[in-house]
Formats: sequence, C-alpha cells, structure tokens
Amino acid sequence: MIRELIIENLLFFEDTKIEFKKGFNVVTGETGAGKTVLVNTLLNLVGEKTDISLKNTDKDATITGIFEISDEIAEELKNIDIYAEDELVIRKVIKPNNKHTIYLNDSVISSSTLKKIGALLFDLHGQYDHQLLLKKENHIKIIDRIAENDEILSEFISKYKEYNEQSKKLRILKEQLESFLKEKEFYEYALKELEQIDIEKIDEVKLKDDLSEMENFENIKEKIEYSLKLIDEDEININSLLSELKKTLKDVSNKSSKISKITENVDLIIENVSDLYRELYSYGETLFYDKNELDNLREKYDKLESLKRKYNRDLNGLIRFKEEIISKLKIVSDPEGELKNQENLLLEIKRQLDELALILHKRRESGSKKFEEYVNESFKKLNMKDTNLKIKIIFSPEIFNEMGNDDIEFFIANRFNEEGQPLKKIASGGEISRVMLSIKDYLRKNDPVMTMIFDEIDVGISGDTASKVAELMKNISKFKQIITITHLPQIAAKADNHILVSKESKNIVVKELNEKERVEEIARLLGSSESYETALKHAKALLKK
Repeated sequence: MIRELIIENLLFFEDTKIEFKKGFNVVTGETGAGKTVLVNTLLNLVGEKTDISLKNTDKDATITGIFEISDEIAEELKNIDIYAEDELVIRKVIKPNNKHTIYLNDSVISSSTLKKIGALLFDLHGQYDHQLLLKKENHIKIIDRIAENDEILSEFISKYKEYNEQSKKLRILKEQLESFLKEKEFYEYALKELEQIDIEKIDEVKLKDDLSEMENFENIKEKIEYSLKLIDEDEININSLLSELKKTLKDVSNKSSKISKITENVDLIIENVSDLYRELYSYGETLFYDKNELDNLREKYDKLESLKRKYNRDLNGLIRFKEEIISKLKIVSDPEGELKNQENLLLEIKRQLDELALILHKRRESGSKKFEEYVNESFKKLNMKDTNLKIKIIFSPEIFNEMGNDDIEFFIANRFNEEGQPLKKIASGGEISRVMLSIKDYLRKNDPVMTMIFDEIDVGISGDTASKVAELMKNISKFKQIITITHLPQIAAKADNHILVSKESKNIVVKELNEKERVEEIARLLGSSESYETALKHAKALLKK
C-alpha cells in the first residue's frame, strides 16, 4: 500500500505531501480542481503513461512514493530481481528536457522494471475498464483469472504453438514431396559425388598442409639438414660460437654485476637454440615421401575443390548439403511413411490439446458458477435484486484457438428476460459500474496487489444505490487499501481518510480533512437542493452511519 506521495514542481503542484491511510481513502473536490491530475501523477510514478509537465521549467520535478509491502508482494518482486522487506521508496526525477531518472530505494532502475513493479502495487479501475468489460473477448480472460488458470493456460498456449508449427511442417512437407520427386535423380547423383570422398572426416587445413609438405619434400628436407648443421654440426656452428661467447663473458663477470646478468641471458639463448635443434631434428625425422600417398592427397584435394566450385559451398556447406540430400531422399523413398509420421505427430499434439482444453473448460465452468453466485448476491446488496449475471460457456470440440475450445460471454438477465442479453447491449453506466465493482470484490481474494484505485466509477448511480456501493467499497477496504475519486457524499462518508483537492490561484492544493472539514465537504457534495443547515445535518448523519 502507498503511505506517502510527495510532489515537487510538477503541473500545478508546488511542494505537496499527501498521506494515504490503510483502508478507505476518498478524494473529492470541485470539477476541474485536479483530482484526476493527482491520480495520474500517482500512476505516472509507477510506470503508467500519463500527461505531466513541469511547473517551473528552470528546475527538475520530482515524484516520490513511499510504499509498505506485504510478504506476498516481496515474493512477487523477487521474480523480477527486486529484493525488499517492508518498504519501497520510488522516486522519479523529471528534467526540463523531459528526460527522467527512476530510483528504487536510491538505486537507478529502468522504465520497464518500474512498470513491472507498478503492476504489483496498484490496480486501477476507471471508465476505460467499463469499455473493456463490455468487450466479449475479455470475458474469457476474466474467467481464467477467477479460475486461476494461469499455469494450465500457459501449457495450452505452448502446446497450441507447437501444433501450429507442426501443421506448417506438414503443409510444407506435402508441398515439398512433389518437388523432391522431380529432383530425385539430381539428389542421387549429387550424393554419389559427395560420397566419393569422406567429407565429414576431412580436416581442410591439415589436408592442404600435408599436400604442400609432400610436394615440397626435397626442399624442406634440405633446409632442415642445413639448419641443423648451422646450429651444431658444422665446424663453426651457432652452439660453439655461443659457448665461446659465454666463456669470454664469464672471464670478466666477477668484475661487473651487469656482465653477470648478460651471461645469464646467454645461457637462456643457448637453451633456446638447443630446443630449436631438437624440434627441427624431430620434424625432419617425421618427414617422408610416398608417391602413392601424394597421389591420394592430390586426388582428395582436387575433388574437394571441384565440389566446392560446383555446388558453390565451402566444406561445412557441403556437409550440410549432403545431410539435406540424405533427408530429402529419405522422404521420397517412403513418401507415404513420412506423411504418416508427421500426421501421427500432429494427431498426438491435438490429443494433448484436447485434454488440456477439457481441463480448462471444467475449471472455467466451476469458476463461473462460483462467480455467478457471488456477483448475483452482490447485485442484491447493490439494489439490483431483479438482475442476474449469467455466464454462457459454449464448448466446441472442433473449434479452438490459443484460449482453448470455449466461447464465453457475460449476459444480464432480469424478470423481463430470463435468458438474458449480452452485457454490452443492455448495461447502463450505473449497472456496468456495479458489475465491475462486484468483479473487483471477487478478484481481491486471489490478487496480491494491495492498493485499488477507483477513478469515478460511481457515475450513473445515486441515492440508496450509492450507499450500497459505498458499503461494498468499505468492505473491500478491510482487505485492500482503497483510493477512490468520488462525487457522491454516501461514498465520501464511508472513508477512513478524506482528501480534498482544490485550486487556489494557479496551484492545486491537497489537504487531509479533519472531522469538521469533512462535514462541510460532504454537505457541499449533497448539493444545493438542501439548505446549508439541512445539508450539514445530513452530512453528520451520513458520517455516523
């Protein structure tokens, strides 16, 4: 839950600090006073895109939120590599050039990370959600959330993607078969050519080196023998000269420490020359010449170069080409068998999909029944006694998509139409608000998000219905922190914390109301139909309920 919101140099806010309480927080104020601006600022802090601008463009603006988090939220945050215990401090610094930096407990984080965190902190409901609820394609998503189908649905979607991939392979296989059959003779001839040399076992670098070595055998042998003589076999050789050099320097080494160090370097040179001699001698011993072997090497090298030119591929490309040919010839050797194998694989995936779809269907049916019962009971409490939510689920075994085999739609039934009509056809603003509030109330049971924000969802209701809605919000606030913008006195009177937003000069002023001020604000919300004194009495009565 959010404990404090601090706004500096933003929009119409100068330096504003707002404290939110656990439970039920309401925000009221005249039309245009800045209530929605306040909520938008709060949402911007947790990663939502909202219009904001600086008040004074000569300095930075800052939005800071201090949040208390539950153990459940802490565990969810670990999934995005955020480790916190009891408190999160999110601070967004906005520069005059509109660039911004985001800090989480004083460490810089990205906008994408902030959005993930925000999704765990806030659940916003406003007029836009009304439109989402009216769209049939969202009904199945709501039921899946209610039925806690995340894991099974994820498995189904993965298997559905596999099914589509294998369907594509089968389609391509059928298209390729005709082409492969036409080119069968070419593939057979190419494979025969590629099998003349064992290309998989060829080390091209070694082949070139072995061929060059044998072709230049005499010259290499001669140079090695001459080098060995220079090092140690001629009358005057490198080893004897180095020994003489060492002896000469040693005669004066006791007279100069520098000469002594130089003598050590001569020792190293003598050791390296000895190693060189041994390496050359060993290499010379391995050299051999065999005309048949030379002919074999030339033939293998020439054949490889010919194949590379003919098929326009390097050695690795030739190996892959050979594998492709073998695969294609396997297909054309038993086309019906290859098709059957692919079709059987597709049937097995479809069988697994059918099993998962049936599990999803049963879970959706079970979840829908519980949801219907809960919402219809809630409707009675919200002055919709003759109204019932009916969830129609049509299971079509032969028709499926990535959500399964179910077609789901919400219907509203009443005493005039017991079968009901689609929600989108009959719901008024007031009805849709109550439906959505009932859904939010039900979903709170398995939703880790601790703060719910309602932005004027009470549009279209009044009187006793408003009181019922207020009671439901109050009940939800026992489990979640509620922040709601309202124009209804019945809702404002139920709050644990009442925040007034007003405009003074060019500034938005935010104030937590005391008891006396709450009475006056609720009296204002009651409107001009009552005298001021009557409105005050009415406001006090509402606060006592």
